[in-house]
This record gives sequence, structure tokens and C-alpha cells, in this order.
Amino acid sequence: MATQGGELSRHGVLRRKYMDWTVGEARTMSSSPKRLLQWLLLRLPVPCSLVLFLLLSTILLEAFLGYQLYLVAKVRLAYSCRSQHVPKWRSPGRALFPPPPAPRV
Repeated sequence: MATQGGELSRHGVLRRKYMDWTVGEARTMSSSPKRLLQWLLLRLPVPCSLVLFLLLSTILLEAFLGYQLYLVAKVRLAYSCRSQHVPKWRSPGRALFPPPPAPRV
């Protein structure tokens, strides 16, 4: 974030003034993070959407990794966790193709 802040400062974005009608005075962009975010979304939509996508992807991967580490700590497999909560069902192969009868001796 420091790099982006430096770039915004270098191009004079943080010193840009806008009229804040709620207080009736001119303010700089650096004093209002909400206004700065609005400016960034309007001027640079693709980089902002990429940052949002990467942030959400990272959160998703971290959640998956956390779940896998939880399973490793419990010495369980994902399949065994799932099979405890799902009721047992019969294989359709057994219903379609029953085993042959045992031979009589």
C-alpha cells in the first residue's frame, strides 16, 4: 500500500481538493478515504477490480488451507468427515446387478 500511496502523492492526487458540502469547505483527498476510494474506482476500475479479485481468491484459498490443516490436526480425511454426516445409501449397482446366489454343495 505504501507504493500506491507514493504514486498517488507523486501525481498530486492526495493534494487534490474537492468541495465537501456537508461542512461547507474544500478538503483534500487525503483527508477522506471514502472520497479517495470513489476516485480510484472511477479512474482505475480494472486495477481495483483485480485487487478485489486477488483479495477474495486469497481469502478463499486460506479458508481451504485452514480446513485442510484442521483435518490433518484431527487425523481425518475429508471423505471420512463427509461420510459421518451423510446417511448411508445403497449402491445402484447392487440393485441393478444383484450378486449371484451361493452354490449349493
